[in-house]
Amino acid sequence: MARTLQTLALCACILTPSAAYADDIKAGVDASKMGHLDQDDLAVCKLPAGGTLACGPAAAVNSFVYLQKRFPLAYGGLLVPDGGEIAVGNTLGAAGYMATTPPSGTTWTNFYTGKTKYLQDKAPGVTRSTERNRPGADWLASYLKKGADVEILLGFSDAGFAGHYVTVTKISYDSAARTGTLSYIDPLDGQEHSAGLSSKATGAVVDISYSKPGDPKIYAGQIIRGASELPAKVPEPETWAMMVLGFGAIGAMIRGRRRLAIQTR
Repeated sequence: MARTLQTLALCACILTPSAAYADDIKAGVDASKMGHLDQDDLAVCKLPAGGTLACGPAAAVNSFVYLQKRFPLAYGGLLVPDGGEIAVGNTLGAAGYMATTPPSGTTWTNFYTGKTKYLQDKAPGVTRSTERNRPGADWLASYLKKGADVEILLGFSDAGFAGHYVTVTKISYDSAARTGTLSYIDPLDGQEHSAGLSSKATGAVVDISYSKPGDPKIYAGQIIRGASELPAKVPEPETWAMMVLGFGAIGAMIRGRRRLAIQTR
């Protein structure tokens, strides 16, 4: 009996650490604040056989809508005016920004530089942009926790579908098992979807099992690029709390002075 208990105790010691790591990387943003632009609604990069390669501009617009709603004091309606999603998408896809053209669509360099240029043109000095080559789950989660918008470029070995941009809304990842789930707004229909994640080794590139909306086919790919935007000056929660208390104290002082002025008249 004693030997059995020792064996059970040993098993518990071995299993407990692994269980503690289950989905240890978690983060997300409010998907209801995202834009829902469908890339097929854009006029840029239309294909002769139908459809478009404008996933880059569409993903950026969906991100910009989120930034405006998440940080209204920083952006207001500067990035995407009400009802202006399609117009902004066509502007982003044009030569002055992302230069989205067939057969390659939007290269990463054009996507990132075009997006940052548009942000600077519409809201000068407001945004801090960051990019990452082959971002890991921890990098994605770190920016989602800050409330940032995060876009990624997926790479595939399929000749007819080599790459695709999406806007990330949530990640849940088990760093011990090296598996997880990614949620995102897909510009193929402008809606939120999810895909499985995996990695062959700790720190290795993150693989993704992606499906197009309404298509059961699984495309095995990788997250090959990542970008994130955030207002350059975002007060921490403690700072917001102090500001609220300060405004409350100032309001109380003003009300007190008004009452005193009335009493002394």
